[in-house]
Amino acid sequence: MQGDYGGTPTCADNTVWFDENTNLPPTGPMFPEESRKLCVKINNTGESPITYSVTSEITNTNVALREKCALAFPETTLYGVVPGSSIITNGQAFTVPGNAPVVSGCLVTVEVARGVEGPVQGTAYFTQKDTTTWIPYGTTASVTYTRIGDTFDVSGIPSTHTLVYYPDMTDFATNVANVIVLHNGVNNIQSLPIVGDVGDSYCTNGFNPDAKVCNGAKLWLIPGDSLSLENAKAFLTNWNTNAPSIWFETDLITYTKTA
Repeated sequence: MQGDYGGTPTCADNTVWFDENTNLPPTGPMFPEESRKLCVKINNTGESPITYSVTSEITNTNVALREKCALAFPETTLYGVVPGSSIITNGQAFTVPGNAPVVSGCLVTVEVARGVEGPVQGTAYFTQKDTTTWIPYGTTASVTYTRIGDTFDVSGIPSTHTLVYYPDMTDFATNVANVIVLHNGVNNIQSLPIVGDVGDSYCTNGFNPDAKVCNGAKLWLIPGDSLSLENAKAFLTNWNTNAPSIWFETDLITYTKTA
């Protein structure tokens, strides 16, 4: 089912849903820097978990029009897993870029597929941030990671830094206690975010206007080559001194373990 996101805080709060037997969600004009959220509800009536993907695709046949529409409404794919005998809601915010061309007549097709086989790779981007305003500035970096697969594989971690997963749990001390150090190559961990990572209202807290993933995991790059878990936790505990040197996430990520 697709949801008509009407300003509710999360997709889970949405109450208006559409399926193939009802009318499509309402459409209308959008302006540069304006955002919408695509919400999906999936009901798994079986006993085994299933992976899924939700893909938005521009389907105009006119090549020139299709290219303009893709600039205004960037195509994207959202992956996840539904536990057995469960109903989940998930979604992703999208924003019309400020430099998008003026275009009309765009056809956007949303498809949901189940039983997605991995591995599926993604790219995580990092930047320095002002730790008061959380406005990005300065140095940027990126790493490649597994979105769906048997293992969480990472490549491209800068030799000057250590990659960590920082969960938002109940309080700062608990967050740091549950940090996971990641490294280039195979990381045999469970799906991300972990159970208990409640997030920080990422898409509605006012600090992440360009976020696409509202419910996910934070990956950070902290100074130091291949730090041990103990040293990584010590670095993060000294927050006031060390936070300005962290390269923070530019969006949340998800990892779905398939075996």
